Amino acid sequence: MPRATYLKAQSAFRTGDFNQSLATAREGLRRWPAGDPGWKFRFVAAEDPIYLGHVRDAGAVLESAPGPSDDALQAALACRDTPLTCMVRLRLGDLAAGSREGEAYLRAALADASTSAIHIW
Repeated sequence: MPRATYLKAQSAFRTGDFNQSLATAREGLRRWPAGDPGWKFRFVAAEDPIYLGHVRDAGAVLESAPGPSDDALQAALACRDTPLTCMVRLRLGDLAAGSREGEAYLRAALADASTSAIHIW
């Protein structure tokens, strides 16, 4: 059931209904806070405030839990969700800042963004 809720949040996001997407993502995060489902909802809940002009709120959402795992990255890759994959890589890169691994995550996120309609600030 996390998948159906996640898809609902993503659908609202893609149609520009950021408030509905945020509400759905927050509900999913409340119901499934741990593991990869929690991170999927956390990323959607962070994207929405960015588009609404509340960047600090997005940062607070992402910092509300330990970083995503490589499992989160594998899940994003498996579902072919390029924006989610990019965000997971950015977060993993941030967590491993100053290391070769961190740099590799950030370069991969940049490659994701350059081959799709993702905008990185």
